[in-house]
Amino acid sequence: MKLTSLYNKYFQKSKVFLFPLTGLRKKDDFNPSFCGLSLDGIYTFSDLKLVVVYDIPSNSKQFYTFLNKKVKKSTIYETHFLNNDKTKEIVIFDLKIYKKELVHFYNGQYSKLSKHVKKSIMNYYGYDTTAWILVESYLNPESYFEDYAVLLGVSVRDIKTVGQLCDDPNLEKETIKLELNDEANVSLQER
Repeated sequence: MKLTSLYNKYFQKSKVFLFPLTGLRKKDDFNPSFCGLSLDGIYTFSDLKLVVVYDIPSNSKQFYTFLNKKVKKSTIYETHFLNNDKTKEIVIFDLKIYKKELVHFYNGQYSKLSKHVKKSIMNYYGYDTTAWILVESYLNPESYFEDYAVLLGVSVRDIKTVGQLCDDPNLEKETIKLELNDEANVSLQER
């Protein structure tokens, strides 16, 4: 598959590069509306958490079946709780086992992620899809330098000088700001 266009807007890097490490699948019945690495006032980037937000659908019974049968089975699942108006379920995953990988992630060095992590990410997206080719180019940029040079109208040398083909995570945009219900606030503050 050939890269024919670039994605020019900011996207949540934690959703693209870290959510696949949960073991959940893109083909699951429910996908997060937001992922981040910080929950304003509760978790900071140094806590090494992946904060995932799901909008609770009207068929919440089906969602909670998914939560219990799939989300809680993740080897890195930690806890979950509702936001203040009970329209969002916040799920916390512990990324401490990926501490070394997170250094590369925070520095925007996605090509330096381990082979195991890259494989998990690529398996999440499935092969030969539009999303797959873009993510593949971020993880293995040297194979796509020429494509990017053509699409951007610059020299291959300029692309090689930059090295990475995806921008660094914007930590402000990777922070989730939600009001939590009182029960969740008390429970999380006690940790």
